[in-house]
Amino acid sequence: MAFHHNSRLPLFVRFSYCHPNTKPFTALQHLALQREEGMGEQDFSMDHDTCASLLQACANSRTLAEGKQLHSRMLVTGMKQTFILGTKLVNLYAIWGSFREAEIAFQRIPKLNVYACNALIRGYVKHGYCGEALELYDQMQQEGVAPDNFTFPFVLKACTELSALQQGIEVHDCIARSGFESNVVVGNGLLDMYGKCGRIEDARHVFEKMPEKDVVSWTSLITGYIQSGQIDEAWKLFYGMQKEGVEPNSVTVATVISACAVQGAMQQGKEVHGYLLKRGFECDIFVGSALVDMYAKCGCVEDARYVFGKMPERNVISWNGMIAGYTQNGYANEAVEIFRQMRLTGIKPNSIAISSVLPSCSRLSSLQKGKEIHDYIAMACMGMVKKPSISIIKCNFQG
Repeated sequence: MAFHHNSRLPLFVRFSYCHPNTKPFTALQHLALQREEGMGEQDFSMDHDTCASLLQACANSRTLAEGKQLHSRMLVTGMKQTFILGTKLVNLYAIWGSFREAEIAFQRIPKLNVYACNALIRGYVKHGYCGEALELYDQMQQEGVAPDNFTFPFVLKACTELSALQQGIEVHDCIARSGFESNVVVGNGLLDMYGKCGRIEDARHVFEKMPEKDVVSWTSLITGYIQSGQIDEAWKLFYGMQKEGVEPNSVTVATVISACAVQGAMQQGKEVHGYLLKRGFECDIFVGSALVDMYAKCGCVEDARYVFGKMPERNVISWNGMIAGYTQNGYANEAVEIFRQMRLTGIKPNSIAISSVLPSCSRLSSLQKGKEIHDYIAMACMGMVKKPSISIIKCNFQG
């Protein structure tokens, strides 16, 4: 009696599924081991459910090579691409942005279905192909495939990225007809779309109608009001969400701190900072960077430096905030020194850092330091659209 080892595979798959850092190649290696042990083809087979589980494990663990290996074996053994396997393949390739393979797998699915469409739309939006995402959404509509609560958030994201307000309004109409307006994730997508497309009153209307609101809902509306210049309304919402028992997250806090920076609202900024200290948000890299920028723009360079020094991790935005803050407040030596430290830590200065530090070189009347920065740009091959020339540096000094 032949012993089929497929019964052991789901254990490997479940293990990799539960542990994201564990690659599913253990299951594939297990299959290879059975072949090395001399099993015949009649004993060495992968059934449909095993393939589906392995493809899902590869997608969850972001292991494209193993997924391709599995796909090749399916083709070699003549395994039929069913609706389930096709959808799993589309999802795997779309996650990695391998759209040629994803589209081939999509076209081979026996019947268009919402799960495969969602996988491809999600991949398109994630990798910046928002126009293709909307085309596929239109195709779904034409072929009678009903979108669901997983389709709409990504379609709305595509509309937002393309500033396609009219299409976003049409999607909203479809959402209302489909009965998904009460879904919090779909509602958040509508809030984001209307807010970023400048329709803050429509965003507020969606917000008021939502039966359930989470921190993303509040943050989206706060962001919309800030972008439309209605800072007072944003502050009301920031305090209002706390009264409603919704705790702001780092995105919410970074957003309101940025508004303080733009307004020069030092007192409100300090209130938010006090709120952060009580809740341990200050160490968050994005919130910390926003605080550095806010204090620097409000002229409190020492406070900016204090926050900067407390950050356990810094990104290019953090460094840019300090460089710009020193330059804007007349600390030329400090600006040049922090730029040097930025380079020593291995963080590559971008065009904002360069344009911020050059005026400080001018104030120091140090053409040599300006030339050093220019040489750095040339050697680093930073890929800027427009790199400052020696003549521009000289103009800074002469100005």
